[in-house]
Amino acid sequence: MIAPQAIIQAVGRGNVEAVRMWLDAGGEGSALSERGTALICFAACTSGAAMVELLLTHRWRPAKAGYADDEGWTALHAAAGSLIKDRSGPAAVAQLCDHGADVNARMFTSLEYDEHGEPYYDEPNPPTPLLCAADYGLSCEIVRVLLSRGADVTATSASGDSAEDYARATLDRPVVESIEAAVAEYDYDSVAQAIQYWDDLDEPWRLEGEVERIIELLADVRSAGSWKHYTGAWRVELLLLQRLCSAGRASPLTTPGRQICVCVPSIEDLEATSGCKVTRPRKKDSVTEVWTTKALMAQLVDLPPPLVGKVASYWRTARDPLY
Repeated sequence: MIAPQAIIQAVGRGNVEAVRMWLDAGGEGSALSERGTALICFAACTSGAAMVELLLTHRWRPAKAGYADDEGWTALHAAAGSLIKDRSGPAAVAQLCDHGADVNARMFTSLEYDEHGEPYYDEPNPPTPLLCAADYGLSCEIVRVLLSRGADVTATSASGDSAEDYARATLDRPVVESIEAAVAEYDYDSVAQAIQYWDDLDEPWRLEGEVERIIELLADVRSAGSWKHYTGAWRVELLLLQRLCSAGRASPLTTPGRQICVCVPSIEDLEATSGCKVTRPRKKDSVTEVWTTKALMAQLVDLPPPLVGKVASYWRTARDPLY
């Protein structure tokens, strides 16, 4: 089905209600533009999470999260390398992944011939959503969401460039504090225009701090060996502490009858290494002792081992994605 031009414009503007009315009247979430671009791909790079969710979940022929064009370009490629007006790019990426998009989808290679007639395989660059996100370098959270859904941190392009290589290549771009700052600096009329013309710039700008955070995140995950090991490192420390305490070899409290190990990580240590923050109970009255972090740790490690693991599994840290 070919979508009317008015609907394509509505998708571009993020007019969810107009698109919903069209879908309710018989439109298809899987529709294409006259040029063959799927609405879901267009929504992923221009409109954001609300439009993507509508197209993916509408009851009448919803869009396919894993749609790919003739070159293998998917909605996830579009969302991973996008600068969306309402900043909902990470949420759009999460929705596509959670609805079945292949997080490691590669754009197709084609057989080409050089000037001497020798054949070689040409691969569009960058080929995967993670490499796209690193190449644009606009959102560390998008990179975090992709990694949390199984993106391969070791994937490379045909020329051998990794996600870290792509991210480092963007460090030479001019830095702006925010999209709003780019509007003022580059004489755009609006945020929408700043986003619209970003790709057309001879020297695209980058958002302050994002590329550095992307590089650090990718390096940490690669060093850890996997996303699971990266996010679970502090939980391993916590379970180790629990085992040491249960064996009488360590204690988070300086109380008689327990041996103290100065190397045991405290909650502050775990917070510093993982980014997690613990909400500490307030004292109920003047008689009740204020709960210190050591006392809180003691309450935790005194639980049976299975319960410690259960608590740890629900304890979110700054390493976990927001979506």
